[in-house]
Amino acid sequence: MSELTFAPALPYQWAPQDNALQVANDDPWASQSTFTLIAGTLYLLKVKVPFAITISNLRFMSNGAAGAGASTGSFAGVFTPAGLRQAVSADQGANFTNSFVPITVPLPAPLLISPPFIWVAVLSNLATTQPTFASGSGNGNFTNCNLSAASYRFCVNGTGLTSIPASITPASNSLTGNASIWAGAF
Repeated sequence: MSELTFAPALPYQWAPQDNALQVANDDPWASQSTFTLIAGTLYLLKVKVPFAITISNLRFMSNGAAGAGASTGSFAGVFTPAGLRQAVSADQGANFTNSFVPITVPLPAPLLISPPFIWVAVLSNLATTQPTFASGSGNGNFTNCNLSAASYRFCVNGTGLTSIPASITPASNSLTGNASIWAGAF
């Protein structure tokens, strides 16, 4: 059996580096739709990691109405494929009230991430309305075709939350409907 290797992107193919990112779950151009987060829901967004790299920030795109109201627990973070939380941001309530801008979420310290993937996590609990992020168009469940819950590309793992838990059970991931939210890291 041959070893799996990653070929460099051809000149006409998009790569995360084209947008000054180290990794991303897709070309931002492909995120022509929007999704409004549901308060207290932990969204997991799978991002392939081709080799060990260090990241310091997560990136989302606000692509619609800003969230509003004080935050009672709005965070972003990183989980391993085994479901162990590797990092969690400070409360992002003020950051999630921006509209139509890139949202940069600093991690508390540089984080070494390793293949094959990470899940970027996002949780919003704004008092009045939740933010609207860029997402892929169409049904997000299609992107999970032929994947087990423990390896979904876009999923939910918990509702009614006010903080990102220290660990999750990947086999308990559930489908998100249209929440194929765009995420990157640098």
